Amino acid sequence: MSILVKLAAYLEAEGCGEQGETIFVNQMADDDEGILLFEDTEGFMQHTNIEDYYRGSLNITIRMRSTAEGEALSNKVFKLIRGQGKTFDNYKLLSSKPEMLPHSFGRNEGGYVEWLLAFELSFIVGE
Repeated sequence: MSILVKLAAYLEAEGCGEQGETIFVNQMADDDEGILLFEDTEGFMQHTNIEDYYRGSLNITIRMRSTAEGEALSNKVFKLIRGQGKTFDNYKLLSSKPEMLPHSFGRNEGGYVEWLLAFELSFIVGE
C-alpha cells in the first residue's frame, strides 16, 4: 500500500469523506465531488544515503459545487495533513510541510469549484 492510500484512510477516519465515494487516490471522475490525492510525476524518491527514507510532493485537489463547502473542506484537509510525527501502519510521516495555502483556481467547465493543496512530504517506510 502507498502512503497516498494511508493518507486517504486517515482523511476518511477524520470525517472528510469516504474512500471510493468522495476520497480518491490518483484518479477521480470528472463529475465527482470530493478529494483527490496524487503525487508528482516523479513520485516519492528515496534518499540516496538513508535507507527507507523518501520525500516528494503530495498534491490534493478538492472539488465541490458549493464554494463555502469546498473552502471549509480545503481548510480542514490542510490542517489534518500538515505537521510531523504522524504514523500510519508502517509509514512514519516525518514532515508534511505546506508549499502554499489552499488555493482556489475557480469554477471548471462542469460547474465545480476546485482548490489545490500542495505539501512536501518526508517519511520512512518500515516493516
